[in-house]
Amino acid sequence: MHEASVGHSHWGSGNPATRGVTSGQDQTDSRFQPRTAGHGLAQRCCADMRNDATSIPQAEALVRARRYQEALEILRPLLHASRPDWNALYLAGQCYRALEEPEVAADLLMRASRLATDNPAVFLALGIALQMSGHYVDSGSALGRAIVLDGDY
Repeated sequence: MHEASVGHSHWGSGNPATRGVTSGQDQTDSRFQPRTAGHGLAQRCCADMRNDATSIPQAEALVRARRYQEALEILRPLLHASRPDWNALYLAGQCYRALEEPEVAADLLMRASRLATDNPAVFLALGIALQMSGHYVDSGSALGRAIVLDGDY
């Protein structure tokens, strides 16, 4: 599954969420293990929410401290959730943009923009990532959307 490719297939050079993940990790990761009795969907959803509740603030603090690689280590598992949080996608996109990987950043920020359709910060970040990767027309559209949502952008 190629989660990072959305919309435009020329964006993205791989799934940022799986970067650095080996097939051996898939075998030991509990998300890839068969479910046993008593480990239903409701329990799994609640566990995902608990992880999001603590992980997002930790990742935000690391991004503010410009510790992007460490923030990505926290965010990568959240990108695999059945319903990824827009904020996890946004923060991961910001990290990749800061690490000068604008194609990967644009893919993640595009996904975030589909979940947070009324958030001008997401569209601003998307526009910048698209501009950095040479997608000027799409960049203008994203930046225009940010301005429509909030004239201060």
